Amino acid sequence: MQSGLKDMSAYCFESYLGQIKSLLRSPNKLLAQYCRRIHEKELHCEQKNNDNMVEIREIIEDEDNEIKLHVQHLIIKKPVFKHPVDSSVLDIWGLKNEVREKITIVKLGEIKSKLIKFKINFSISDEERIFVMALLH
Repeated sequence: MQSGLKDMSAYCFESYLGQIKSLLRSPNKLLAQYCRRIHEKELHCEQKNNDNMVEIREIIEDEDNEIKLHVQHLIIKKPVFKHPVDSSVLDIWGLKNEVREKITIVKLGEIKSKLIKFKINFSISDEERIFVMALLH
């Protein structure tokens, strides 16, 4: 069978071949390109944005008619998935089952986005897992 890599069709969700194809930029020197892209992935590091996720416990209005929130900070565990795109780009995170005890007060204007929280058991014997996802509005 004689055919080029461009002629093969495979969905990147279903096959490793799709991942390989996405790393190649031109039909010349395919193996060298692939090795360089893998090496670039290993060397490339990004500083993650250290945004805090909080759970609102109480909403209050002070004497100056300013809305403030009593919040507890959630502990981020990791992104839920890495392929086809890192879930942190979509603001989808897995959380630890614990929250920090300390309750802090923040102004309403400091809240960047709303999140929805899911608690899911995948099986009876499995412990409950917590996910959060940003609301797009």
